[in-house]
Parts: sequence; structure tokens; C-alpha cells
Amino acid sequence: MKRGRAGARPSRVLNRKRRKWRVVLPHDRMGFRIASQTLIHYSAPVSDDPEFPSRKLPARQPWLSKGNQSVIVFVTVCSHDREEVFANPEIHDLLVQKWHEADSWIVGKYVILPDHIHLFAAPNGESSSEIRRWVKFWKSQVSKGWPRSREHTVWQRDMWDRQLRSGDSYAQKWKYVRDNPVRHGLVEHADDWPFQGELNPLAWHEE
Repeated sequence: MKRGRAGARPSRVLNRKRRKWRVVLPHDRMGFRIASQTLIHYSAPVSDDPEFPSRKLPARQPWLSKGNQSVIVFVTVCSHDREEVFANPEIHDLLVQKWHEADSWIVGKYVILPDHIHLFAAPNGESSSEIRRWVKFWKSQVSKGWPRSREHTVWQRDMWDRQLRSGDSYAQKWKYVRDNPVRHGLVEHADDWPFQGELNPLAWHEE
């Protein structure tokens, strides 16, 4: 069993209500405290590729603030059965509208691919809801406003989220994400992809 950064040994705690073991780590490798991690969610290695982490299930860790450093979380959501339903002007406008209305978190830069969406978000004040609840809310609002009734199931159930760490570059992460349409062969240049943008400038402590 791995030790924390400070050398403290992780402890195994039995959750009597769910009858599952949890691993409680004193700190992660960047020095941030982790409340708890469920073994089933962390049994697979996490990829450094920000598009799709190499794990079967999304992470279930809270976003964490440290001192006066800002918080930015990278979020990925997919369509049901990876149907290509997102990349059109009507859905683009609908998503932007619902992101503005779901204001407990604010959306920074984003790119909408045919079957998945990447975005960066930051909490809108100290009372912001947990990010999974926020994503679930705007996904439900988008579903209610969906213009094509035959596409009755729009979303893949889960989401993927990763908080930018100390030492990460928001600008570099965005450059990688913004190049997704090029890597997928949809356009030759990232600037040519129409379904992207920035709703709010997100402060990052590297800048």
C-alpha cells in the first residue's frame, strides 16, 4: 500500500452503512488533503490525457481549495451511446443558455464535439453546490429543452471531472482540448470549429 507524500501510511476504514472499505490518504502527491477515496473508483490508473481518463468509472472526489489559489475543474460529459447529437448551432445555443442559468458554477472555455463535451468550470462563490449536482442539473435542463423528442435519452449517465493542480497550466490544458476537433478529423485548424467558446474568464493562479 502506497504512502502519502509526507510518509504517513494510509488507513483502511470500514463504511458500515455501505459495507465497503475506503482508503483514507493523508495528502495526495501535490500536497492537497483528500477526504476519502473509494477503492472501486481508484483501482484503475488515472491517465494524464485530459480528454478521457483511463478509468472505467468517473472520479468521486471533492474539489479542493488551497490558500488563495483559484479552483478550476475540467469536466467531460458524453451523449447516450455516443450518439452524434451535440455539434449543431441549435444545441450549442441551448447548452450556452443552460450554462448561464445554472450559475452555482461558471463555465470558462468549452468545446462541443459531436458526441461529447469538454469544459472548464469554477465555483461561483463559497456556497457553490458539489460539481456533480451542478452538472446533473444543467444536463436535466438541457434534456427538458431538447428540440428533437425522438432522442429521448440524451446523456450518458456519468461524467468525468479533474481538478487542475498546482503546476498545471490552464492555457496549455485548453490548447490540448481545443485541438480535439482537429485530432478527430473534423476540421484542419482549431479556429475553424464553430462549437467552442469562452463564457467567463476563469482566474488561475499561474497567471
